Amino acid sequence: MPKLFVYGDLRRGQPGHRVLERHNARYLGPARTGRGFRLRDADGGQGMYAALAPVGGPGVAGELYEVDADALAATDAHEDAQFHRSPVLLDSGAKAWAYLVEAPS
Repeated sequence: MPKLFVYGDLRRGQPGHRVLERHNARYLGPARTGRGFRLRDADGGQGMYAALAPVGGPGVAGELYEVDADALAATDAHEDAQFHRSPVLLDSGAKAWAYLVEAPS
């Protein structure tokens, strides 16, 4: 089953987590991206929020979930249009999907 790394609105205790709950995503524990990622400010039209970007950095802490195709489709629909789902390498060596924004040019 695919794995999904989340770091913001989809984490436990956050408003977007209900998307994962509705699709029976299984919490696997805390996780961290490998080096090369950091959070940056993004404007989704409804205010500022943190966005994972491949712009160098020590990595980003978050949570790891096991999900199915329906859960991935639901999280795709939940995320703002400027995000894209991309595979990332975690510091554990595992790969997971995560929602990224493009690095600023």
